[in-house]
Amino acid sequence: MVLLHGFGDTATWWAPLAAKLMKDHTSSFRPARYGPLGHPETGYTKKNQGVDIAGVMDYLKIRKSRPSYP
Repeated sequence: MVLLHGFGDTATWWAPLAAKLMKDHTSSFRPARYGPLGHPETGYTKKNQGVDIAGVMDYLKIRKSRPSYP
């Protein structure tokens, strides 16, 4: 499961859910480019953020995630 927060929020938004998920699931949570990690040289575009998430998924060897909307 890939959880993405909205623009202006941070990964801490997921903290209550993350605490529950970590009990039974391997979990990795990271802020988007505009979070506490600083200011990226390559910009804040949604495309760049997608590349970031794809990179994390590749690193964790996650092959796919399907969309799920509330």
